[in-house]
Amino acid sequence: GYGIRIEGSTDVVLENCEAYRCGRHHIAAINSTGFVGRHLRAAYVQPATPGGNSIFCSYADQNAPVAKCTSLWDDISAEHLEGGVPGHGDGPFFTSHGPNQGLVTMLNIVAQGKVSFMSGPVIVRGGVLNRTASIENWGDGAIIEGLTLTDSSAIDQWAKNGIIQNCVAHLIPEGGGPTGYSTAIVCRPHATGNIIRFNTLVTGKFSCLALANNDLGTQWYGNIMLSDGLTVYKVAALTAGDAINVDYNFYGPKAMFNGTALDSWKDQGLDSHS
Repeated sequence: GYGIRIEGSTDVVLENCEAYRCGRHHIAAINSTGFVGRHLRAAYVQPATPGGNSIFCSYADQNAPVAKCTSLWDDISAEHLEGGVPGHGDGPFFTSHGPNQGLVTMLNIVAQGKVSFMSGPVIVRGGVLNRTASIENWGDGAIIEGLTLTDSSAIDQWAKNGIIQNCVAHLIPEGGGPTGYSTAIVCRPHATGNIIRFNTLVTGKFSCLALANNDLGTQWYGNIMLSDGLTVYKVAALTAGDAINVDYNFYGPKAMFNGTALDSWKDQGLDSHS
């Protein structure tokens, strides 16, 4: 059920192609390295595809030509992802996985569904997330920068030591958004050591940042974070191990840190120059 499948190949460039109403994947690089997909368009998944459907895919296993395959996706977009996952709504926009999958670079995307990086490392630069799109990252050391987030979209960080920077979000998350946290950025359990900097996050009554566990050691500095709800949200109380190097941020007058107002937050030695 593939539309275009690049398999067992090296240094293939695929440009200015379209794929419609395909099955498992519309366009995929399977056990291939040096793949470049540029100016690609896709739409309409086949409903109830066995095993689900993602529009674009990078995958590599022991049959790959090298130990770590690389792929670059530049200016790709897709529409009408509804019905791709039986019982779970829209299908994913992109999936990367496999033990031999190496660096995935994604530039200037327009995504309406989940962008799932199940292998690392990952570089994402530029593009738009809209509707219920999300960047779901499981690879340590990811760089995510220059994205525009609208509607209910989000960045969902499951991995360690990533950098999220220079992104702009204007959100109205509905029903918790794609992460369930009604937030622009969430750091999940075990997602330690992430840096969030130089972003502009405007989220209405929802949070700009959510921390899903204790002692994640998250850094955030140089951001504009405007929320009429909780600026930073955590299920439990914020502790010293949650926030490291938090300063030089710009908050609104209603800024709240899990129930703590800005003045009290500063009394803890955080955001002294904010």
